[in-house]
Amino acid sequence: MENSCFAGWLAQEVESAQNALLTRIEQLDTMRYVEAPKLRNEYMVKIGTTEDEVLNAELDAKMLQRKLELIQIKRNRRELIDMAEIDQQIETERQALLVQAETDDAASQRLPQLTEEQQAELQELYHKIVEGFHPQVHPNLTDTEKALYEKAVDAYRNRNLAALKLIDEILFKDSIAFALKTTLSVVEEDEQQQAAVLAEALSADYTLAKQLYPYFVPQQEDAVLRSAAERYTVRREETEAEIEQLRQTFPFTAQATLADPEKTKAYLEQLTLRKLRAQDAEKQLTQKLNCIMEELPHA
Repeated sequence: MENSCFAGWLAQEVESAQNALLTRIEQLDTMRYVEAPKLRNEYMVKIGTTEDEVLNAELDAKMLQRKLELIQIKRNRRELIDMAEIDQQIETERQALLVQAETDDAASQRLPQLTEEQQAELQELYHKIVEGFHPQVHPNLTDTEKALYEKAVDAYRNRNLAALKLIDEILFKDSIAFALKTTLSVVEEDEQQQAAVLAEALSADYTLAKQLYPYFVPQQEDAVLRSAAERYTVRREETEAEIEQLRQTFPFTAQATLADPEKTKAYLEQLTLRKLRAQDAEKQLTQKLNCIMEELPHA
């Protein structure tokens, strides 16, 4: 017994898997290019400036400690102590640490500020382009379409609404072609009509459809549809894993603190204590360094 009556249902399964993938892709891109810059900016306003002061104070103390270590190494080896050479090494190490510890995305600070209406339009255009031209959803794109899609991602990342509008006009200038491109069903129109009766009966209960399907003889078209649904499902799961991984990184790890004034206050108090400890350590290290300098032979 053939299962042509399941063609419409299988196409719906593909469409459902595709839509789920597109939703996750948009969620991931929104987190990366919209939510993350906003969170970073909020973090800098509420916490970042104070945190930078603390990190600089701790770095100053650390480099003083390192300077003392280099002097002591020279003394232990009975080598000539060249303070200019040591100061140069300290500055080199300091700059390396600053580069390593850099967490702010300087580019995000230069992104244009959009109004709510412009942001909504940006999201709408991007959703439309992702739905119609994402390479993982539409594997048969031309090289030109792929290139335009990458430019659309860049425009979205940089909040370039004008560029995204232009790309949208180029990609969707032929609305009929777009409608044909996004058609998911691979069955002929007459087969769809034949499937309509059973598909309508099964559409209200997908569990029943899945239970009945194995009792029918698979058609060649089924393999294409099942493969597409499986491919979308695997990619959706991968995207969900990327989303979860992104949630475990800054600035999303600071989201709970930013959303709770009490947590923000408590963290700022911790930063204040850290700064005081660093400043106290710097004073003690400076005194120790001055004592050592007095002991060194003068030229």
